Order: sequence, then C-alpha cells, then structure tokens
Amino acid sequence: MSCNCTHGSTYLVSSHGGSTDIDHNIPVTSRVELFLSNAMNEQFKIGWTAFIQGFHSSHWMITQNEHRSDEGLFSYVSTGNVWASPFIVHLYDYADDIWKHHNGIVHGTKLKESRQVRLARLQQKVKDYYDKRRDAAS
Repeated sequence: MSCNCTHGSTYLVSSHGGSTDIDHNIPVTSRVELFLSNAMNEQFKIGWTAFIQGFHSSHWMITQNEHRSDEGLFSYVSTGNVWASPFIVHLYDYADDIWKHHNGIVHGTKLKESRQVRLARLQQKVKDYYDKRRDAAS
C-alpha cells in the first residue's frame, strides 16, 4: 500500500502498520475539518505508533497551511513545512522524556538506586531458584 507520509522531510512510499479496515471518518463542517479528516485517515493507514516514531502523513502540513490561511495568519515564512520541523522535534523530545521517566521507574534515576534495584532483582532470583529446588525435592 502506498501512503503519502513523511519522516522528517523525506517522503516514504510504504505503510507502517495501523488498521485500515475501520471507518475513521470525522464529520466535516468546514474546509479545515476536511483537511483534518484527510490527515487523520491517512495517519490511520500509516499507523499511530509510526506517528510517534516520526512517520507522519504529509496531510498534517497541508492542514496546518489551511488552518493558518483561514485564520489570516498564512505567510511563506510560516508554512506547514516550517511548522512540521519543530513539531517533529517536540514529538521526539516527548518520547525521550517518557523513555527516561519509564527507565527511572524501572532502573532508578541515580547510580545508588540502580544498584539497589539490580540487587533486589538478583536476591529475588536467588530466592526463587532455591524455592523451586526445595519444592522439586519435596
């Protein structure tokens, strides 16, 4: 399947997962909503996990252009392409923050915490091993 999607500014010609058999149509009452509906439907074809990974429908930029035009804010300096670059950076920063937060919970945020977490896991593995051997011997 061919999708009109972007990764940064590189166009891709492939699908990156996501369901395409569900009707994801949005009721449209304005021109911007029509563009938004197209962007959403295209992103469903590409996949939302792919969206977080940086694979975005080019329809998002088109929608941004249309929105800025409707608001009387359109200029050649501030196009959908210009808007897309910091948007992608913010998505990557957001994903990185989530990753760091998750790792902090799992592994600890300081070296001492990390060592305590690893030691606790190792102690649990040793306990489980000896419990299993004791149960097998019974």
